This record gives sequence, structure tokens and C-alpha cells, in this order.
Amino acid sequence: MNAIEISINLDPVHDGAVIIEKEMEHVKDAHGLIIATNGDYKEAGAQDVAKILKGLWDRFDVDCMGKTDFVTVFNSRKVIRHEGRKYLVGSVLVVKETGEGIELLDEAELEQAKKEFVSRLAVLKIGDISCAAYEIG
Repeated sequence: MNAIEISINLDPVHDGAVIIEKEMEHVKDAHGLIIATNGDYKEAGAQDVAKILKGLWDRFDVDCMGKTDFVTVFNSRKVIRHEGRKYLVGSVLVVKETGEGIELLDEAELEQAKKEFVSRLAVLKIGDISCAAYEIG
């Protein structure tokens, strides 16, 4: 994690911002949850979460999971619109939203997030095909 230090002392030679590189603090037992509409899931460490977010930077969307602090992050190009509703078939990243950004989940929150996600699954039927889908919104 990087920090920025700003020093303004009316000294053009030395004033300005300096990026200070810091080692990322290891948060024990903090993970992102990757969970799919077929029930499969895995935990993702901070570096994996960062890679996912970077990979989705130009095509991501988020959905708040009810009245919880959990949000799903997913590929917006994979959203299916059917009968006026939006669904996702596949996997999402679940993290916790705070007033200042997102945070990873502790062990208890991982279990709670799994239950919240599963409770929002619906059966999506299009023609002869039906599957479990996450209903967005």
C-alpha cells in the first residue's frame, strides 16, 4: 500500500507531494469471497482481490446485498436482462462496503456472506434452459 505525504512550505525546491511506499499490512484471516451461482466458492487473499478488481476495472458493476454491508462485484458484460429484471449466471466477488471504500471479510463475515448470496439466488428459465442465477437489485 502506498501513502502520500504533502509538504507545502512556500519552498518550490522542496514543496509538493511525495509517494511513500509502504509494505501492505497483512490482515490475518481477511479475504474476499468468490462465489458462483452453482454453489462453488473460494476465499481470495488481498492480492487476488486486487487482481480481480484490476481485471474488471473497465467492465465492473456492484450490487448491494440487501441491508447488509456486503456488495457483489461482477462483470457488467455478463448481466442477463429477462422480463424486466437483471440476473447474473457465474461468479462474483463479495467484499464489505464501508463509508471509505471496501474491506475484506473476516471468517464470520465469510459465512454470513455465503448465506446472503445463496438467499438471493433465483431460478432463471429462458426457453428450455433453467439455471440458478443471482438476481441483481
